[in-house]
Amino acid sequence: MAITTTRNNDGINLAINNGDLQAIEEVIEKYHFKDEESLFRFALAALLRSETNGVYIEENNNKIFVQPSEKLLQPREEGQQSTNQVEPPDDSK
Repeated sequence: MAITTTRNNDGINLAINNGDLQAIEEVIEKYHFKDEESLFRFALAALLRSETNGVYIEENNNKIFVQPSEKLLQPREEGQQSTNQVEPPDDSK
């Protein structure tokens, strides 16, 4: 898997290949997105709407709370609580 990011004054450019590109293509096909831009817009909107640091997915008729692993997050400063150690919201209400 490989994603290379290049930043400049105009924004960022992502070069995606190997397994990451294959995963993107599979998601586009599975969900019938019209293109990569549509996929990324949807993913960003879903993450921005989340009130926690994760989202629910449905797998085998079960709702599962997913959140980024520690290795995907910025390093914590000493004494800072992990943003990843969040309990899923209580759905019993």
